[in-house]
Amino acid sequence: MARSFDNLYIGGSWVPAGAAFDDLNPADGSVWARVADGNSGMAARAIQSAQEAFAHWSGLHYNERAHYMLKVADEFERRRDDLVSALQGEGGGWFGKGMFESGYIPEVFRAAAAMNYSPVGEIMPSDHGKVSMAMRRPMGVVS
Repeated sequence: MARSFDNLYIGGSWVPAGAAFDDLNPADGSVWARVADGNSGMAARAIQSAQEAFAHWSGLHYNERAHYMLKVADEFERRRDDLVSALQGEGGGWFGKGMFESGYIPEVFRAAAAMNYSPVGEIMPSDHGKVSMAMRRPMGVVS
């Protein structure tokens, strides 16, 4: 039986999309899921919400950001079986591929969490008697 995803997660709330489409399993052509079909207004709302959240996120202390990333990694691991099933149904992939991909995701989040503890900045070549330093700072939401 096909799953049904009727809502989109925007700004911390589930929002009814009002429309949906069939997501087909490419391996056998069956309907894997009925998926919410958002419009451009919903996309703009999601982008705006992400930009608003960015101000809070970038203001968190680095160890708080790392903590959240580790929680995301743990949640992906906890739900690994669900993720493998979704990868197989939506993408038509085989079990081993799903296991690899679902195992890779938590490691990416853990690596991102570890980067929060890395030095932030580089000493750049500069004029005699001066020190120039480049600092990396979050730029914002990518859409």
